[in-house]
Amino acid sequence: MAAREKWLQTARHLPAPLFRWAERKIWAGSFRHMRGLGPEVSATVHANGRWTLEKSGMRPVQSVPLESLGRIEIPVSIIATGPSARDHRWQTGRGIVAVNGAPTFLAGLGIQPDLLVVTDPKFAESGRAHFKKAPGVPLVTTIKAASVLAVHAPEELANRPFVIIERVNAWHGVPALSLKKLEALNDASGTPFYFTGGDQNQPKAGWSMAPGLGFFSGCNVVFAALQVVVGLGAKEIEIIGMDLSDQGRVYQEGSAPQPSLLQAQYQEFILPSFEVMHRALEGSEIRISNLSPVCPLPREFFQP
Repeated sequence: MAAREKWLQTARHLPAPLFRWAERKIWAGSFRHMRGLGPEVSATVHANGRWTLEKSGMRPVQSVPLESLGRIEIPVSIIATGPSARDHRWQTGRGIVAVNGAPTFLAGLGIQPDLLVVTDPKFAESGRAHFKKAPGVPLVTTIKAASVLAVHAPEELANRPFVIIERVNAWHGVPALSLKKLEALNDASGTPFYFTGGDQNQPKAGWSMAPGLGFFSGCNVVFAALQVVVGLGAKEIEIIGMDLSDQGRVYQEGSAPQPSLLQAQYQEFILPSFEVMHRALEGSEIRISNLSPVCPLPREFFQP
């Protein structure tokens, strides 16, 4: 790791096309998930579940472990940004978890979320204005998204508690395992992960009961948020605005809206991921309801 990172820092002096070529060579094969960290950002993982992010000209920032956010003992609403969220009838006494740009929508209603979940590094760069609508609100994010914030908006890490979660089998500094070895590791760890076969070393779809150890992306930030809140003990969860359509977002996007890949990813990744979730939680006390009237996911995946 130390040698590869040193090579990468040396390569940063190259022109952009050559640097990207060098980055692919340095982080090749089972290390390819290490690509894409923010420029000149270094990350150190500590044994207690904390991370330290450092960058030249920035005071180092340290994450907090997921469990430090506390157990969730009340019903939870996860707020996505599909247009159907406008029609929701809001209730008091629920925890509010916002994903991506939902803080902007909620601010217009006078609602401050209790937790923000952002897993996509592209959104961490293009959607920085949305973070400012939830000042100080704890953030759950990924190392790549956090590294982007460290470059473009370091104050968003310095001024709020933030948690870093990692994708299963894409752990920082750890070579990707074959599916056979991943299954053996899962069995030895008490089977916190449920997943289906994919390519040589990456499951196609999965669900994690221990997101502090690893989560599955499902190509959908709501799916990550569900694993987070279930991992923190939530039993009654409703999802608002998860339309999974290309009909725009609930907030004003301006003249350059961010493209949505939901339709392209639905059949291959999103649908099978929620199917695994349904099987993993079947027979448990956890109740998840999907309130979007237009979401294409099968209704039997959720409670009525």
